[in-house]
Amino acid sequence: MLSDERLGVKQDKSRAKALDRKVCDLGEQERCNVYKMLNEADINE
Repeated sequence: MLSDERLGVKQDKSRAKALDRKVCDLGEQERCNVYKMLNEADINE
């Protein structure tokens, strides 16, 4: 799947973090794990 590989898409880590937080808030544990990792890497929202 193209989006999984992020080919041709500019990466915006702060946007990704914000989206992962929203999905985590909805109860998706995998995204909570990603959000935690981004927090530990100190990615700004």
